[in-house]
Amino acid sequence: MPGRDQSRNLLVFLLLLVILTVSGAIVAVPFTTPMGGFWSDAQQFANTGHISSVFTPCGYPALLGLGLRAGGRTGIVAIQLLLYVLIVAAIYCILRLLRVNRIIAMMGAGVLGLHPELVISIKKIWDTNITTALLLLLCAALLAVLRHGLTPMRAALTGIVWGLSINVRPNFPALILPVAFAFWFAPLHGNRPRTLLVSGTVTLFGAAFAVVLVSILVHGSFYVPQNGPYNFYAGNNAFTERALLLNLNAEPSIYPSLLAEGFPSNVNVYDPDLRPYYVAHALLYIRRHLPEAAKLVLLKLGTLLRPDTKIYPLPSPGGMVKVFLALAIPFWAVTLVVCRGCPWGRKDWLFLAFLVAYVTPFLLTNSDPRFRIPLDVLLLTHAIYRIAKLSPFGLQAAE
Repeated sequence: MPGRDQSRNLLVFLLLLVILTVSGAIVAVPFTTPMGGFWSDAQQFANTGHISSVFTPCGYPALLGLGLRAGGRTGIVAIQLLLYVLIVAAIYCILRLLRVNRIIAMMGAGVLGLHPELVISIKKIWDTNITTALLLLLCAALLAVLRHGLTPMRAALTGIVWGLSINVRPNFPALILPVAFAFWFAPLHGNRPRTLLVSGTVTLFGAAFAVVLVSILVHGSFYVPQNGPYNFYAGNNAFTERALLLNLNAEPSIYPSLLAEGFPSNVNVYDPDLRPYYVAHALLYIRRHLPEAAKLVLLKLGTLLRPDTKIYPLPSPGGMVKVFLALAIPFWAVTLVVCRGCPWGRKDWLFLAFLVAYVTPFLLTNSDPRFRIPLDVLLLTHAIYRIAKLSPFGLQAAE
């Protein structure tokens, strides 16, 4: 069929474009370390096999440290290239679990694989790509549960992926919402309450096992990352609004807020002894300034959704690219409206559950446009599925 031949030719062109784009980025893009804390932890793990810091989760810097130990910066680039490939493969897997035609699924994965942030992150020390990969893998695991049914094996796999993601992003415990949704609506065999109880227990145990094991292997003992109170206070103090508007991140509000509260100029904002202070005074600010706190929630949402112009000003070519990338979620929303005539099922609701669970922690704590990138990729994957449903050949029959 000519249409099929054209599709295959377009697919070959797209795959070659992805390969050339990634290869060009690896050669031309400089190696950068915008998250210096992760870079320091990775170097420590490469040299000693141990990360002493307990401020942030240790999963990502430990992985970087393994690459650094094996092959220096080349080893790190190799690991992050594998994460990139895992992202593309996970997109394809999600689309296939949604019964999207193989050719369209490969095209969709190829198009999203050209996302500039995913490509340049191969040579950048920050957690965007590993967060995206784990978010997509968890979504794929839950789609498998919704499609094929809930079994102890699938529950264990879900828990392990979820636990590994918590070792990378401290907001991922909130993803219990899509996990619970998928389990509740999954096809079940036998006694429903017992199956849900056993599967839920297995998932929680698998997640806890992954979290504790990584902590012990990397840090030497289990610990809870200390950046939760830090970010909670950053997002809820008298200087938060100014920091979000000027810096697109609330962290710069912490130091002036502490100074205003009478702390000395040499105060260490990362001091673990400040954790109780951060929690207590953030809650105090919310109670005393409820309208302002509500306004901050909206500002954090706007910060999350807006273009990231911290480096590239809006009128510049880089700024225009950031504006284009920020259209991902509006594009997804428009797709839902355009495709509203297509049947809406539980798999679609799963993506909404991911949206709510992923965004909520940032509204309660700190926000930054870069946090949005993994969600962009997930929702664009859903948009491809909704668009494919418009075509009589977009979806394959149940297998």
